[in-house]
Amino acid sequence: MNTEIGVEPLSTAELNFFLTVQNMCGKMTYIDYPKLRNYIVIDPTCLIDVLKSIVTSVPIIASLLQGRLTKSDLTNIWSSEKFSHFLQHEEYFRQLLVYYDILSEVRRYDRKSGKKIYVDRYIVPCMITTQNTTTFVEKHLTSGKCVGFVFTFSASDVPDAIPCRIIASILSIWNVKNYENVDLLFSGFVAVVLDRKHDLVVRTEHNTVAVYIVHKEKKS
Repeated sequence: MNTEIGVEPLSTAELNFFLTVQNMCGKMTYIDYPKLRNYIVIDPTCLIDVLKSIVTSVPIIASLLQGRLTKSDLTNIWSSEKFSHFLQHEEYFRQLLVYYDILSEVRRYDRKSGKKIYVDRYIVPCMITTQNTTTFVEKHLTSGKCVGFVFTFSASDVPDAIPCRIIASILSIWNVKNYENVDLLFSGFVAVVLDRKHDLVVRTEHNTVAVYIVHKEKKS
């Protein structure tokens, strides 16, 4: 078409730059990222409907109250008449939700081979409302086995999106720590196992984000 009207076509680099700018302006959605860069969403507001499809499924899928969603659950949600149009590009929308840290893939690896083990489950941090009522904080975060960093924001409260994205990113790498038969994953709080000797804890409260490394043996 450009050739017919005498307009020189954009090069690959120019096209990528154009699409990136349009994405930044909110006029379309284009993510230059593996599994996403081959798609352009002309109406970015449809992404709101993608998130809405998950949020409004709470009465049907009770596990969402604990921030857990299986991949088959997501397929069933999008199989409904209201959201069936997402099924045509199901994998793209899955990957988009992961990219934006709305969904966090649960990753497991074989200890001997190191190969990834398939897990039919996502974590949805923004849906977690359960509060931490365990004794983990009192027994471990205030002990001599712990070192931490606290980041304080000038605003009175940390925006909800920040802890959700931090928690989603952490969960995509490490496994949730189980303490006294309870997974330490709560609203604004997560503890994961770094290795055999260390745990990582992220805790958000009001206008602070705290990161702790907990040694299973007393630090020297």
